[in-house]
Amino acid sequence: MDLKALNYAQKQRLAYIDFKLMFTGSVTRNEIIKRFECGTAAASRDLALYKEYVPKNLTYNTKEKQYWLNPSFNSLFKHDARKTLIKLANQISDGFDAINDVHFPVEAPGTLNAPDITIVSRLSQAIFQQKAVSIIYTSLSSGSAAREIVPHSIVDNGLRWHVRAFDRKSQQFRDFVLTKSDG
Repeated sequence: MDLKALNYAQKQRLAYIDFKLMFTGSVTRNEIIKRFECGTAAASRDLALYKEYVPKNLTYNTKEKQYWLNPSFNSLFKHDARKTLIKLANQISDGFDAINDVHFPVEAPGTLNAPDITIVSRLSQAIFQQKAVSIIYTSLSSGSAAREIVPHSIVDNGLRWHVRAFDRKSQQFRDFVLTKSDG
């Protein structure tokens, strides 16, 4: 069976089942009903379809009315570790997961300083339009100075946001911390 033959809504429900099993160890029909506002029969069909694709992934416990993850679990969908951790830590759902239904015990360090969204948007526009931007940049070694940069990409190193840009003053590519510039 090929997942490509499924419609978007079916993929979303199967991905939810897969995600719940993988990250919480269980899933119930009622959780599917609540999440997707569907009937009991539809949720049962989704679970049966999931079992057709990966029959060794789950076992039904009749006493608890819950499907449990089997030790032989092999995810039906690919979950990129970095993106999934970001989604879990920031409670961001793409519709193919159980985020917002379950509070996951994942925390991310806060950024030291969040950049001004107006600066981010101006840099993003300059990247797409391949244009230079005039900024006032403050560094510890040289203080504040006007610069003209040609931004290439915006990067998060985990603690700070940077823009990678060609600096026309130094004639080199450099990283500029976004909270140290005023566009």
